[in-house]
Amino acid sequence: MRLNLNYRYFPAVVLLVVPSIVVGGTWSSQTKVSTIFINATDNGGTIYFKFDSMINPDDCANSQQIALVHGSPYEDQIYAMYLSAHAGRKTVRYRVDGCTPNGYPKLLNATIAD
Repeated sequence: MRLNLNYRYFPAVVLLVVPSIVVGGTWSSQTKVSTIFINATDNGGTIYFKFDSMINPDDCANSQQIALVHGSPYEDQIYAMYLSAHAGRKTVRYRVDGCTPNGYPKLLNATIAD
């Protein structure tokens, strides 16, 4: 017995079966870096940023700073970029998603807006 399949509907079926990639997190508005604090004893070293305009979309317990957790992808590049933005008083944006174990919003992405 030969199965007669109609492949006309195949793309639609694939789109229904394969889950979409969901990108989480929330971007800030344009703001400036006001403070950079490095805690060398916190989980191997965490860099905390304070911005003129702070966001806390996940209602983390400690919303006064944003944490760049040690070992994050591009940690060195984000730190260097925000250090230079702070020195030059450049406008930046940042994206956070989730909370650190210490209750700070977790920094995922960074950009200089100027």
